[in-house]
Amino acid sequence: MDLHPILRDANRARLVLLATDCWNQTNGITTLYRAVIRCMDERFRGYCRLLVVHPTDHACEQSIGYGHHVIGMAPRFRFHLPQYPELVTGYVRHKDFRHLESMYGHVDVVHVATQGFLGLSAMRYAARYRKPCVGFYHTDWPAYVSEYLPSLIPSRLKATAARVIARRWDRLIYGQCSVLIAHAGRTEQCLSRVLKRKLLYASAFVDVRRFATADEMPSGDQDAEPIVFGFVGRIAKEKHLSRILNHADTIKRLGCRLTIVGDGPERRYFARARADFVGYKHGDDLVAMYRAIHFLLIPTRSDTLGLVLLEAAACGTPAVALRGTVAADLISRYGSGVVVDDFDDGLFQYLHNVARSDQFKEMRARAKAMAADHDVSLGTTILVKTWLDACRVAQHRQETVGEASATGS
Repeated sequence: MDLHPILRDANRARLVLLATDCWNQTNGITTLYRAVIRCMDERFRGYCRLLVVHPTDHACEQSIGYGHHVIGMAPRFRFHLPQYPELVTGYVRHKDFRHLESMYGHVDVVHVATQGFLGLSAMRYAARYRKPCVGFYHTDWPAYVSEYLPSLIPSRLKATAARVIARRWDRLIYGQCSVLIAHAGRTEQCLSRVLKRKLLYASAFVDVRRFATADEMPSGDQDAEPIVFGFVGRIAKEKHLSRILNHADTIKRLGCRLTIVGDGPERRYFARARADFVGYKHGDDLVAMYRAIHFLLIPTRSDTLGLVLLEAAACGTPAVALRGTVAADLISRYGSGVVVDDFDDGLFQYLHNVARSDQFKEMRARAKAMAADHDVSLGTTILVKTWLDACRVAQHRQETVGEASATGS
């Protein structure tokens, strides 16, 4: 996609204020935007600069990439989230955002990356000063809210309450956005009618080169090695890791291994689980973990895509996902894994057999093809174009208002 025509009136890089509540956390959202920054510097240098703003206990600043900055802001009223004790959130005042502009330049567009209080602050700041605003819907908010409602509430009532709460909150966060980016069409069922009209889809955000550096399984007698099932992600309530760990004994009896890559507040509940908990992995170590896994297991329903699906696929690792999720939709489309209604003992016997068959080689090839179709360069192009379009529309609106005022006078 050629972006030059969009910039025909621009003589400087546009400054994008990107608001996220979880920059310092290891998760798919932060991984996505870090990959976007690397891609911007390689392919779109000079088009946009990012001012990544996130809440912290103590204010801080860091330069990143080519002309980008990460700003940790300490809201006057802030608190740690009970379900994410390592994260700080809070409401940032308009004057604090204005202070950033005095230091880093005029903010051309605001990008709301998460649905926390910082996202709300940034959206209201954009509305107050008539700045274009773009949102990204990364989490199935009704499903997420439902996980943290009291367990005593009947499941049907809980789902209804979660949907009402989530939609009202989403309208607060994204109501002023001209565009709301989402990974897939299933997001529509999460949103109100007003927000559905703003949707733009972009799901290609995996850094394929990073994960495809070595494309073969470890050398040696592969049939003699145990089959490895793996989970990669945050060990939190909404990830439903118990759906896998409940079958750890069966996996062991089959002579297979279960590897859990990640950490989180629910880790303490699985102290006796028969699995290898290896903590978070990064860089080449994460690539090595993906390559060592035969099947990536995705037991959650709250992800709007799940970047781990595409990271594993880039390494040639098929995945197993629950029917009715975006991950399952992609797996079905490409034949890059297995779609299930639930995780049970019989499933792991089936996966063991598949991993020893010629079918597994075909799955691995299809997984790589799926990842190649979702390279971060494609998603970054959509993001940059959306930001620049928003700036152009806002500029045209200002010029129209100015001309009308001049004519009226």
